[in-house]
Order: sequence, then C-alpha cells, then structure tokens
Amino acid sequence: MTMKQYFRISIVVMMTMNSFGMHAQQWFQAPYLQTRQEGDSYNFYEIRAAFHKYEAEQIEKNKLMMTDEAIGKGEDAGKVPGSNQFHRWEWFNEQRVFPSGQFPSAGQILSEYEKFAPFRDASRGRSNSPNSISTITANWINLGAAQVPGGSSAGTGRVNCMAFMPGNSATIFIGTACGGVWKSTNSGASWSVLNTDLLPSLSIASIAIDPINTNNIYIATGDNFAGLPNYFKTLQGHFSAGVYKSTDGGLSWNVTGMSYTQAQLMYIQQIIIDPVTPSKLLLISNTGIFRSTDSAATWTNVKPGNFYSIEFNPLNQNVVYATNGLGLWRSNNNGLTWVYKGGGYPNTTAARVTLGVTPADTNYIYLWGPSAGFKKSVNGGNSFTTMSSPDALTNPYGYYDRAVAVSNTNALGVHTGGSGSAKTGNGGLSWALGSDYSNYLNANYIHQDVKRMKYAPGSGSTLYALTDGGIFVTQDDGTNWTNISHGLQIAEIYRVANNPFNADTIYYGTQDCASMRWDGSSSTVAQVFGSDGMQPLVDYTNPQNVFVCAPYGNLQKSTDGGNTFALASPGQCMWIAPYAMNPLNPQTMYIGAKLAVKKSLTGGVFLSWNNISTGWIDSVVALAVTKADTNYIYAAKLRAIVRSSDAGLTWDTITGTLPVNINMLTSTGITYIAVSSTDPQRVYVTMSGYASGNKVFMSTNGGNTWINYSGSLPNAPVNCITYVDGSNDGVYIGTDFGVFYRDGASSDWTSYNTGLPNVIVNHLDIYYATMKLRAGTYGRGLWESDLPMPVSSFTASATSVCEGSTIAFTDQSSVDPSTWNWSFPGGSPASSAQQNPSVIFSTPGTYTITLTVSNVNGTHTSSAVITVNALPAVPTISANMNILASGSATGNQWYLNSVIIPGETNQNYTVTQNGLYTVVVTDSNGCSSTSAAYNFLSTGIENIPGEEGFALAPNPTDGKFSIITSGTPAGTVKIFNAFGQLVYQSGDLKKEINLTSFAKGLYSVEVSSEDRIWKKKIVLR
Repeated sequence: MTMKQYFRISIVVMMTMNSFGMHAQQWFQAPYLQTRQEGDSYNFYEIRAAFHKYEAEQIEKNKLMMTDEAIGKGEDAGKVPGSNQFHRWEWFNEQRVFPSGQFPSAGQILSEYEKFAPFRDASRGRSNSPNSISTITANWINLGAAQVPGGSSAGTGRVNCMAFMPGNSATIFIGTACGGVWKSTNSGASWSVLNTDLLPSLSIASIAIDPINTNNIYIATGDNFAGLPNYFKTLQGHFSAGVYKSTDGGLSWNVTGMSYTQAQLMYIQQIIIDPVTPSKLLLISNTGIFRSTDSAATWTNVKPGNFYSIEFNPLNQNVVYATNGLGLWRSNNNGLTWVYKGGGYPNTTAARVTLGVTPADTNYIYLWGPSAGFKKSVNGGNSFTTMSSPDALTNPYGYYDRAVAVSNTNALGVHTGGSGSAKTGNGGLSWALGSDYSNYLNANYIHQDVKRMKYAPGSGSTLYALTDGGIFVTQDDGTNWTNISHGLQIAEIYRVANNPFNADTIYYGTQDCASMRWDGSSSTVAQVFGSDGMQPLVDYTNPQNVFVCAPYGNLQKSTDGGNTFALASPGQCMWIAPYAMNPLNPQTMYIGAKLAVKKSLTGGVFLSWNNISTGWIDSVVALAVTKADTNYIYAAKLRAIVRSSDAGLTWDTITGTLPVNINMLTSTGITYIAVSSTDPQRVYVTMSGYASGNKVFMSTNGGNTWINYSGSLPNAPVNCITYVDGSNDGVYIGTDFGVFYRDGASSDWTSYNTGLPNVIVNHLDIYYATMKLRAGTYGRGLWESDLPMPVSSFTASATSVCEGSTIAFTDQSSVDPSTWNWSFPGGSPASSAQQNPSVIFSTPGTYTITLTVSNVNGTHTSSAVITVNALPAVPTISANMNILASGSATGNQWYLNSVIIPGETNQNYTVTQNGLYTVVVTDSNGCSSTSAAYNFLSTGIENIPGEEGFALAPNPTDGKFSIITSGTPAGTVKIFNAFGQLVYQSGDLKKEINLTSFAKGLYSVEVSSEDRIWKKKIVLR
C-alpha cells in the first residue's frame, strides 16, 4: 500500500465513522455505563466492558473493517469512533491497575517516586538507606532532530496547553502530554525545556503566568487528554501531582497547596490568574471549580462538578465564565459564587463543552459541545442561539478534540478544532475549512487532533493550534499554517529498533505521530508510515527489509529500506503487536496475535501467517525467541505465559508461581520477555502494576520454576527488558521511573539514569557495534547512552594484618567486567590477573591495593588501604625453681604442650606439672610472637626453693656443676631425668658433678643426709 493510498483510505474510513458516529450514543453513558454519583470512581473492568459492548454493536451495525487483510481472513477488525483513544487508554491502564480493577491513586504513585528520587542517578549521590538502590553513571543524550519530520501523520508529539509571557507575546510556554514545559523566546523558532524534567509528573495540563511578576509561573500536572472524559475518577494517562509554582521563571519548582493529596482523584483542566490581583487564581477540574486568594497556598472548592473551560471576562476580572456538560456558568464576584446561564447541552458529566470569549466584544460568548452543537450569545451569556455546526469539517471526537478560539479584534471570527479545524467570519452562520491534516505539503496543513487553539494577545490574525503532533501558527487567520515544533523532543514512543548495519539509523513507533526513522548523520527524522506507530524491526541480514506496525497488528513490510511498504498483517492483534524474527533464519517470523501466536516461513509476507498456539495462548502482549536455541519460543498474555521448545509444535504453560492471579492482592501483569543469548532456559519476565517487590522474575529452567529477581527496585511498573549478548547475564529494564541494570555478579539492581528525565521508558534496544543503549520514552522522545563501563569494587578478608599474613581478595565489581588487574605493593604476588586472588604480606607497612576492571566500554579502578603490622619481639622464658618468667611485661598468654592455659596471662607462671611451656606475646595490633619451648621436668617431689645450706651452680649448666652446702655433711647424690628415671647415683657427696655426656634437658638433683633430703632442679643445656 502506498502512502497516498493509505491516507486516502484513512480519510474515507474517518468520514464513514463520522457519518454515524456524530449522532451515536456515547459509550460512557447508559445503557453501556451506568451513571454514578458525583465523586464515585469507576472500576477499570466496568469501563472496558462498556466500551467493548458499544464497539461490538457498532461493528455489527456498520460492518467496519480496518484492513484488507481482515476482509481476506474473515476477521472482524472493527474500528469505531473513539476506538484508538480508548484502546490506547486501555493498553496504558490495564497493566497498571490493581487486580480488582481499582486504579492506583496519584498519591500512591507520587509516594513511590519520592522514595526513589533522591538516588535516581549518580549525580545525586547514593542514599545511605539499607533499602536504597545504588547508582552507576550514565551519559544519556537526546537523539531528537532540529527540524520537525515531514509526513501527514508525522509530528513531534502532543501539546496540551500554552501561555504567553505577559507583555511579550514572542515568549511562549507550552505544556506537553508527558514531556514537561517548554519555552520559546522567539515565537516558536526554537525551544528549550523549562527545567521540568525531574518533576514527579511530566504531563502538563495548564500554565498560568503572573502578569505583574512574570517570574511566578503556575503549572497543573496530569494528562487531561488521555482519551476518557474527565468525569471518570480514574487514572487517565500520566498522573497528576497537583499544581506546582516557580518563583524564578521556571528554574525551580515547588508544589502548592493543590498537592497530590487533594488532587489525586482530580484532573485539572485549566488555571487562570486574576490580571489585576494575581494572588487570586481559579482552577477547574473534574471535581469542581477551585479558588485561591493566596497565590495557590490554599484552595477552596467553590463549585463542585466536572468542568472543562474557564475564562475571565477580558475587560472585567470580576466576571468569570466556566463550562461543564450542561453549558455556561457565570460568576459576577471573581469566582466566589456561580450561576448556571444555559446552553442546552444534555449531559452534565461526560460532555466537553468548550468556551470562547473575546475582548473585541465581551458580550459575545461561544460554546461548542456534543449533541446541541455550536452556540452563540451576544448578551454575556444570558441567552444563546444555535448556529450552524462545524462538526462535519472538524470531525470532533467527544471529549478528546473540541477547541474554540475567538479573534481578539473581531467578535465574529472563530476557529474550532477537532480532528481538523474550521473557521467562520460571521459568528457561526457558515463555516469553511480552517486547515487540512491530510497532506502535509499543503499550505494549510496542521497535524490531526487539535487540543486547543489560542490567538496571540491583541491579535486577530496570529493563531496557534496545539495538536497531537505539535504546535502550529498562522499569521493570516488560517490561510497558511507553519509548524513551529522544531526542536521539541516530546514524542511518546512505543518501541524502537536499530539498523544493525548503521549506527545512525533508528526506527521507532510513536503515539499519534507515525512510524519514524532517525538519521543521526544529518540529525533528521522522517515519517516512514502513517498512523500510530508501534514496534519496528530491521532484518539483521538485509537492512532493506524493514517492518513497521500500526495498532492492532497492521503490520507493514518494506523491501527498499523503508521508502515504501506493503501489507503484511497477520490479522487482529492487541494494541501493540509483539513480533520477532528467528535469530538464525530471517525468513521465519513469529507474531503475537489476538487469537494465538502465528508463524510465517516466508519473511512475513501477507497471508503467510499460520496459527501455531491455538488453545494455548491468546491476547498476546509479549513474545521472545532466542538464538541460543531457536526452537524455544516464549509468549505471554497479561496474566499467563507459555513455552514451546520445538518451534511451536507443542506448548507448555509455565505461569507457575508468577504473581499474575487476578484474585491475588499482589497480582501484576506481564509486560515483556527476554531470554539469554546462550541459555534458552534462562528467561526473564517483567511486571507492571504497583505490587511492591513483584517487578522482575527469572527462571533458569525454562519457566518450570521462577525466582523473584526484583531486589530493591522501586514500586513502579516495569515495561520492558533486554538481555545483553555476551555478558554475564546482564539485563536492562525500562520502568515508569527510568532505567535499571543487573547482571550475574550483582546482588541487586542499579539505577542507570544520569541525564535522563523522569519519564516512562517503554522500550530499550542495544546497538552492539558501538555499544549504545537506546531508549524509547513515553513523552521525551528518543535517548541514547553508552553501555556503562564496569564499576570496580572488591572486599578483603582483612584490612589490618600482621606481617606474614595472607589476605583473600574478592571481586565485587558490577556491570560485567571481562578483565581484572590487581596491584599489591608489599605483597606476594605483587600483581594478579585473577578475579579473586590471595596474597601474602611479609613486610610491615601501609599499602594501597588497586583493582582495575575492564570491558569493551571502558575501565574503572577502585582502591583500598591495608596495614601490615610488625610482629612483637620474640619473648624468652627464664626459670627460678618452678616459676617461669616471660621476657615481656605485657600481652602474655602461657601454653603447655601447645594448649592454652586458661587465665594465665601474667608475666610469671608457677609450674605445677612437667611439660613443654611456651608463652605467646600479643601486642595492641593483635600481632603475636611465640617463645621457644621450655622443657620443665619434675620427679614428683616438690622442689623447695630457697632452702638454706644447699645450692647448685651454675644453673643452667653446660654439663659440670657444683653442689654447694654449708659444711660437709655426709650423704648421697641422686639425679633423675624428666621422666623420673634415675640416671646418676653416688654414695659420696661430691662437690662437683659432670653430666657432659647426658642429654640436654631438665634434671632433678636429690641430696640426702642422715636427717634430711634436699631437692633442686637443674637445666642441662
């Protein structure tokens, strides 16, 4: 199908839908959905059931077919008014709601973000909390283009609101769907983000600027155009964190009194500021009109209800107008009280009635809403006249597209915006086409789906249109339009795909803005296929083969590098169809469809797809095939997963213990699958939702059992995962809070967000030739970072040791190092390339140990200091009778036969038995030296030290010693060895005895006379 044919068919289908859709009963009313009391919230499943019922009826009634393939296959692929908006909302929210269908509150989401925010990137340092996640430094940069892409569906992204700098209409502020606030000082010629990238919510609904002190800027957060009427007290798109205020022109932001605690069930539509007393502000939302008189510090709900538009009378700030589903409300006292003035619109809750006023004549008020059409009042809203309707030209969809702007110089000049736009110069008597969204080459082209329109202050010809594809301006009241979105990086990307042969080519699919191709060599972006863009894919053997996909599985194949495409659809799929190419055979492809997994053996050409998993899996949202073994296929729906190990011939359910049981309070939904490139049974699945601790699961046996791999991840949805080929099981995940990494050597996840805005990351892809990680974000476009170099870290078995000790070093490095280089000054060895070496340190001193780890991305070094302490001096032992003395006064511990003697830590020790005695001296560093052994011998008779009249000298002796007595008593001498054996005896008392021939050791000398016995010990050395 050529692009020209595609747009022709799109226009025909759109006109067909509007031929019945404008007057069809809206699905969010009875009988599809029962009206609730004001303030009550709806369950996700109630809302979905209502739309599906309405959709089925419309399909049957009008026999709509979305694609040629649907006709050929006999599959009903109906597309009814609002289906894109609804299914987009359904895709975003189904995976995030609780099992009951209850929506997470903004307060809960914000609370989780605030826990994580202090340590989300390395530039902020690390938290000391034991439950915090560590960080590694990334270098994220945006890959956007300086110029807006060409193409009728192409665009930069959705713009929700705008404001002019008071007194300087060349300075413009815009708020985007999920990309924060942007500022231009040259009427849109260039743009810069207004330091909102790290706000809790980057969805901006309204901007108001203090007319007296323009440094005071107010922004309302939250997505007010997510697809459902704001009547629903539900999560729409990105949540509202309340109203923020800057007092320095946008350099910094602080939450006001309208914080998430008050705004968590609120979707703010508009803030206006009193032009005379700027401390007074009014705010409208789905819960009422709020008023502040203290610069947003406090707020009062002055009129409960579901309101959409609010404006001051341009010449009298005490008169204020607002609209809800009934029509116009007016206040004559600056918003304190309100009176319904009429309009004749039938629905008080679900309808969007838009308001237009003008300083050209403040009696003129315009209303535009469903059912009752376009209204004009010429008396300040006291009465209204129904004018001709611009609906046929604008094709508005209910709550999503309905903009009104009135000229500042001509009260009869009005522009309206829906899917397209229309204009009148006679107050609505007749309408002409105001723009054309079908051909971007036309002078009057603006992107489809107009959110708001706004004239420049004081102008009747300069008009801005805020669309799903960016911001446009006309200087001649709608004859010619100019796209001034150049430089805005606000695309809401679903999926990205690298060109394996060219680092400067990336394909990506966007919400509202087509499938795109980024060319890094020229920093340009071009549309390759219209409609919302989903997952792209490039053939790894031939870059001319490119696949892109529109919603519901509208797969297209190009064989000329993305210049032209032909239908390759397999039939009905979910909002985003997951598909994959066999990693070893590009002719074999798999896609997850609504009814089953399908397989093509001919490169995905049209009508080549066949069901291979009928009865096993349907509504497929995730699919993976691994080059480790291409027989392994994994496929998942939101709450189940299956596996085939024979290329789809047979299947096994492997859901097991995954927390997907809808009856469990901790239930979540599966979002993505990744498989190891070397082990087909190592598989990872990611989980959405807000069940703390249930984020990522891993299996090492093909899903037979599952391991919770969530670690300390913040409690936020995990949207995707990619496995790093050739790594130690490294994986990256994209979450609502950014990017995280973990590998086989890591005990937990690390944050990898330096430079990346606080934005939802929908998809990640790795370009291996340059080792780049590419991220598709949901609101801030396309980003890239180098794959991180490894982070060196190690532990030592000790950091203070004694000389001669061995220290074991254990590598704790993360991010997949491939080499290790250790330096050990003072150690043996002095260096090592082992991952976990052991080293002996024999020389006292203080040494710095370093570990440098490397991989293809770079090197990183860490160090630690160890101290090697000297040993204390070796102690000596001396003896005096049976008392042994250590040569050290402190630090002693006595041992007998190498066994510690408990409690004996004094310098002296009294011997009570024979044996080998040692003393160990330990200093204040814990270092010890051991004495030589002292062999103590005893015959069993106690030596009586100091007995008068008897001595042995010298003692110790080299062999000869003398017995010294007082006088010369008669007696005998006996000498015993250490074992008590008699080794010497003499009947005469010799004064000198020679034991030179005896073994060295301890001996006992016994001298006896007629009336007494003397005993002493002597050491023969």
